[in-house]
Amino acid sequence: MAAVREGIDTAAGSRFARLIATLRQTLAGTDHHGLWTLTVDGVMAGALFRAGDRLELSLFEGADPRLAGFEPLAREPSEIEHALSARLGGPDRVRLTPVPAWA
Repeated sequence: MAAVREGIDTAAGSRFARLIATLRQTLAGTDHHGLWTLTVDGVMAGALFRAGDRLELSLFEGADPRLAGFEPLAREPSEIEHALSARLGGPDRVRLTPVPAWA
């Protein structure tokens, strides 16, 4: 009976080790984000998400109308933050917060 129990514990240990290795590999990736929350002056206004090789902006109802029609041409969220803040007339008004893919 002990041999069967040892086999089960070893199998569970291997699965756990694979899970940890997968998580480490995911976290070590240079770009593991595909979704960012968009806040304007601390209020949730929408989301930025990766669709293939493009970034797309989706606004919530009630978001500042000056953000409508914005096409994110930049590939870096930080550049999009600056462009949206400039569109609203002030520095640091827009914040994009990444949501990790593994969350």
